[in-house]
Amino acid sequence: MFDQPPLTAKEAFGRGFVHGLALLFVTLLFSLASLLPSRYRFYLGPKQLLWTDFLFVWSLFGSIGCLVLLFAKDETLKPVYRAGVLASYGLFLALVIAMWTFKR
Repeated sequence: MFDQPPLTAKEAFGRGFVHGLALLFVTLLFSLASLLPSRYRFYLGPKQLLWTDFLFVWSLFGSIGCLVLLFAKDETLKPVYRAGVLASYGLFLALVIAMWTFKR
């Protein structure tokens, strides 16, 4: 009924970038929610610092989520979409590395 033209390269890259950032934001909210005292089951133990555990959990779930986006079964995804996801993941890794560096 509503035929849409295929996505251009800029639109596909932008869609992948936004999807990657949205996924990483959701994993950030999930990691912050898991900091609640009743939800400590994701953390390593009482000897670890809570900040270190938070960074570990956020980076783990963010990496898993980006892998799911990269290897989705949707055949309409272009390599340009995957490049957008990888660009958002690169920014995420830079942020996590910066947070590990300046955590003290």
